[in-house]
Amino acid sequence: MAVLDWRWILLGASDNKALDRLRRAGPSERKALLASFRADAADSDPGRLNRLAVGQSIAGLTDLALQTLERLVEEHPADTAGWLNLAAAQLSSGQFEAVGRSLESAVAHASEPSLRGLAEDRLVEYTRSQGQAALGRELLERQAAALYERIEHGVAQQGDRVKLIRILITLVNTVGSAITADQVLEAARDAHAEAPDDPAALELLVAGLLSAGENSELQNALLQLEQRAPHSRLLELVRSRRADPSYQRTLDAWAERGNRLVPRAWRGDPVAETELCEWVRRYPKNQNYRVGLMMAARAREDWQEARRIADGLAKENTVEHETHLHIAQFYAHANDQRRARRHFALAWETARDDEDRAIVIQAMRVVGVRL
Repeated sequence: MAVLDWRWILLGASDNKALDRLRRAGPSERKALLASFRADAADSDPGRLNRLAVGQSIAGLTDLALQTLERLVEEHPADTAGWLNLAAAQLSSGQFEAVGRSLESAVAHASEPSLRGLAEDRLVEYTRSQGQAALGRELLERQAAALYERIEHGVAQQGDRVKLIRILITLVNTVGSAITADQVLEAARDAHAEAPDDPAALELLVAGLLSAGENSELQNALLQLEQRAPHSRLLELVRSRRADPSYQRTLDAWAERGNRLVPRAWRGDPVAETELCEWVRRYPKNQNYRVGLMMAARAREDWQEARRIADGLAKENTVEHETHLHIAQFYAHANDQRRARRHFALAWETARDDEDRAIVIQAMRVVGVRL
């Protein structure tokens, strides 16, 4: 997607002054200012919620800013500035498909000509950049297909596998692409197996393991990379992230956002379901996200899609307790008593404590299943 740089919409001069002060503030003063913004926004005034969200974004609390703006437009759906700022926050956090819907809402609710014009201009910018992004994605997909074909027919040139993996890594982080993190990892493993002494192939294997969340293999691959390419830029990046407490907080915030998407998708929120599809593509090992899509499909009565997801989860080598519990209930509602009983039994076996086992018993009673 082309670079879009949208300024925050603030309708009060005093807000700009307060936020300028926040930008210059040290950690303790910044914390105090954000606390005062939160207190001021307790009455759900749209202008104060907007200021709080922008302040949270300036402080690096992107996920909290998104939560605040989502609350704002839910409580004040006619607030054009809120929709515009939500679109800007979604853009900065990579929720590209949601951006368009927010901008369309901004145009639909705009009552002031100046804000309507701004919303329309941004929607045109966004639409144009989406078209450019689609062309770039299509070009990369064609390059990847050509490289796959050369490798499959045994006519690949030196460096083709490495080139393929780099393209796949770009595509897995591109909205609208069908490439998954598992495909990146499969290609990286093949490249490393073909050239086990090549540091570039090993570095890309580490990148693939990071992308797919394969932590069990990652440590060994990092040790090999440290031995063969101690000055690798990827290795330096991993080290710096592990030493930076803020990076873990960022990961936790993103995980929390993903977890919040699941119940929203269950309730039939199409925006949440679309975003959750993207998370599943990028993080295929997270069973909770896939359960969320299964329940969303069931909620809109797409039993075939829900069954496809449930069957895929059931075939995993390692299935979590909560996943067994959810797919057992799904199979019960789908009138597949045999599979329902099997997964309730597995949920019982994988229970961590008596509380988990009590929940299994209660769920079986609700859906009318007996072992």
